[in-house]
Amino acid sequence: MCQGALDYPPRVTTSDDFHSLAEARSWALHSEVAGRLQSHPEIIERARKRVEQWLKDPARHPYASSWSEVLSHDTPELMSALLRKDAEMCTLRQASPFAGALDNRTRWAILKQPALRSRETR
Repeated sequence: MCQGALDYPPRVTTSDDFHSLAEARSWALHSEVAGRLQSHPEIIERARKRVEQWLKDPARHPYASSWSEVLSHDTPELMSALLRKDAEMCTLRQASPFAGALDNRTRWAILKQPALRSRETR
């Protein structure tokens, strides 16, 4: 379950719990994506096209219809959805159509934040 205490930058309360760390990382990355949606609507279009492809093979992409619903909203609602911390969005973020929306430099800048690094790399 997604931790309710995540802020930006996300704070992981249990560094030994990799699942929480993965959720915090995913939330932080999607937070950055959400912040870019207004000025880069092509990110939304790429995600919608990816989900359209996923819908053709629902057995391999069990979250495709849920993502289709999320992506059907206008940009402000989509931004809000990406930042939700409920169980549904935590699950959906683990199979995201926004893969590739951030360049590697941005991803690493986010992931190297102390709160998002595993204890072994701190």
